[in-house]
Amino acid sequence: MIPVSDTHRAPNNAVTFVLDLRIYELDAVLRAAYRFVDGFYVDLRMKDPHSIQVRLCPKSGEVSDERALAGEFHNELLHCVLRRSVLRETKGVREMILGRALFGALVDLDERSLGLSDPNRLRHEAPADSMTGYAKDAAGIARDWFQ
Repeated sequence: MIPVSDTHRAPNNAVTFVLDLRIYELDAVLRAAYRFVDGFYVDLRMKDPHSIQVRLCPKSGEVSDERALAGEFHNELLHCVLRRSVLRETKGVREMILGRALFGALVDLDERSLGLSDPNRLRHEAPADSMTGYAKDAAGIARDWFQ
């Protein structure tokens, strides 16, 4: 739980607290803050190079428990930090899967062998000696997923 001294109710029923940017990336703070814009006016201010002040002012009603609200923000912030971490860790795998999926979806036409008169003929209908792209892939690395 967040210490009472770190969170306080400001004028206009706003709740303010300070975040350490050595722990949380600014991008994660912005993403977490965005999740609160439906119910709150969000004000972010740099206190110094290593800290940012978050001010949440309710659009309607009052905040009954400022510690709970700050805790919800911190939980959302943790979610954003971990999500960014997972995205960084899995970037290579996601790029490989996407590249493989896009490569398998390519339709490579050999205009010399097909001619322009029949645009409905696909690569696999062209003569074997004129094929290019993954059709000449002897190791089968670029083989279509559905074959």
